[in-house]
Amino acid sequence: MLKLVAALIAVCLLALPSVAATAVERSSRISPIPDDLWRSMQGVSWHDDVPGCGRGRCKCPRRGELVLLSIPYVDFEGKEKTGRMVVHRDVAAEVLAIFEDLHRQKYPINSIRLIDDFHGDDDASMAANNTSAFNCRLVPGSAALSMHSQGRAVDINPVQNPFIWRGTVRPPSGASFDGKAERIKRKPGVITAGDGVTTAFSKRGWKWGGDWFSMKDYQHFFRGVR
Repeated sequence: MLKLVAALIAVCLLALPSVAATAVERSSRISPIPDDLWRSMQGVSWHDDVPGCGRGRCKCPRRGELVLLSIPYVDFEGKEKTGRMVVHRDVAAEVLAIFEDLHRQKYPINSIRLIDDFHGDDDASMAANNTSAFNCRLVPGSAALSMHSQGRAVDINPVQNPFIWRGTVRPPSGASFDGKAERIKRKPGVITAGDGVTTAFSKRGWKWGGDWFSMKDYQHFFRGVR
């Protein structure tokens, strides 16, 4: 009898780490887009006709193709937070698994808020160092839909991981993190090749804008249509 009790105690002790790990998984959630959010998305992050695109040429995903994620994360002060993100349903489980990896790594994230909180303005979201995903819009200066338009792209900590092209840095506050020498110092929130963030995405088939040659988009991760 004593041997049985001892064995049960040992099993329980071994299970403690996994119980702690699954606490984050339990608080991660995939939900349909609620009515109030869908209403607030109209003409902001979702459009019948995307501004700047010819009528009927650019289509946003249907409501049923999008889902709302609840994502636990650790902020730059080490505090536990929960954010919201809209993505395509086909990548929802992958995105949650990726952010669960980042949470286990204690990778700091400034905020995870819907782009609708910034009136669909990508520049405003980046300036606020906000991590976001779905926004049905054109690539700036083009007539092509952004990868974010399909809910298959995520931008993480834009200030520490700016977009750089032909001397332009977006957001401008990311200029302190735009050079190789600055990025190699591995300051909190900075994403570098082969680190825990890029690994969490790449092992699930996602690509990174930091690998591009003609430009660098260190904040940007994307998944092609399978």
